[in-house]
Amino acid sequence: MSLAMRTKKMNKYNLLTKVISISLLTVIPFVTAYAQDKYPSKQVRVVVGFPAGSATDVATRILANQMSQDMGQTFVVENRPGTSSDIAAKAVASSAADGYTLFVLTIANVINTSSGRTDFTNIEKSFAPVAMIGSVPIMLVANADQKI
Repeated sequence: MSLAMRTKKMNKYNLLTKVISISLLTVIPFVTAYAQDKYPSKQVRVVVGFPAGSATDVATRILANQMSQDMGQTFVVENRPGTSSDIAAKAVASSAADGYTLFVLTIANVINTSSGRTDFTNIEKSFAPVAMIGSVPIMLVANADQKI
C-alpha cells in the first residue's frame, strides 16, 4: 500500500480529530459535585488503567498528591490495568456520576473507542471532560534508509 493510500485511509477515519477531541474527555462529570457546599467532602478515587510505576500512574500520583494538599481531602490512586485501560474505563463508567470517582483517560481509550469494536467502553458517551492533565506526542517513525 502506497503512502498516499495510507494517508487517505487515515483521513477517512479522521483519527487526528478524534484524538484531539476525545483526549479532553478525562473523568466522570462533576455535575452533582458543584451542587454541594464543599467539594470534595469525602475521599476521591482516581482510577488509572495501567500498572503502578507506569508513566500514567506516576503523573497521576503527583497530581493526586497536589490535589489532596490543595483541596484538603484525600485523592487515592487505584490501578486497574488490563485490556488497554478498558477494565478501568468500565469500572468508572459504571460508578456513580458524583465526581468522587475519576478516570485518567489516555490515547489507549481513544484507540479502543475508534476501533469500532462494541465491547470497548465508548468514552464519548460514558465520560465528560474536566481537565486535560498532560499531552504526549505520538509519532510513527521508520528507518531513514527505508524507501516508502
